[in-house]
Amino acid sequence: MQKYVFRIHPLNTYQLSFFPNYEVNMYKKLNPMIGDRVYRSKGLVMHVGVMVDRDLVAHNSPDNNVEVISMEHFSQGKKVELKRSIGVDPTALKAQLQRISEENRRYCPISFNCEHFANELLGTKDGSEQLLAALLVGSFGLTCKNKWLGLATAGATGLLLCNGLRKYSTT
Repeated sequence: MQKYVFRIHPLNTYQLSFFPNYEVNMYKKLNPMIGDRVYRSKGLVMHVGVMVDRDLVAHNSPDNNVEVISMEHFSQGKKVELKRSIGVDPTALKAQLQRISEENRRYCPISFNCEHFANELLGTKDGSEQLLAALLVGSFGLTCKNKWLGLATAGATGLLLCNGLRKYSTT
């Protein structure tokens, strides 16, 4: 039985070994610009970061808190989606990133997750759509006989709905 194995190739292109001529460019075709939100799957949630330079993404994670990493590292070999941001001033964005970094806040899934960070970096206080969806839809699960199971199931449904309905930019 043939195994399907991804191999890393130059220019961040991945090739499926079973189909030697079939290549998938994981994010270069997106043409991300400074200020764009970039998303990749992380289980049920979509992890979000913000482009801060040509190939650099600022994000907030439980492992390293706020950091700037390469797009390749951010993608972890997964498909990356983006939401285009219009009118972002690169100088102001970098100043905001510096300010947030100096605050040295720790990742918290409730009050300072990757979405909170991305929104604050871009100058909005929109909170976290995924957290809100999980909590709102999850609250319906509290009506179940097993409240914890109902909360978890309905919360997961909220995440799936939120991420499934999100509109990404195509160019």
